[in-house]
Amino acid sequence: MSNAVAKDSWNKVYNKYKNSKHWEKTTGMKNQYMCHFNFVWGKSAFNLEPKRPVKNYLMTVANGCNPK
Repeated sequence: MSNAVAKDSWNKVYNKYKNSKHWEKTTGMKNQYMCHFNFVWGKSAFNLEPKRPVKNYLMTVANGCNPK
């Protein structure tokens, strides 16, 4: 899918949940989201994990969208 669709869908997630008490580490969450968006097909839903460490996007991808 296009980068514009990915950015738009991320913005919708961010705007909906950014004020949640569970929302942490926006950069890491965005990297997880974009990784799932780009590489995980066939799932109707996936979990973003705010407690995971913030890694750059390439490290997030290298760790299967779940940075360690």
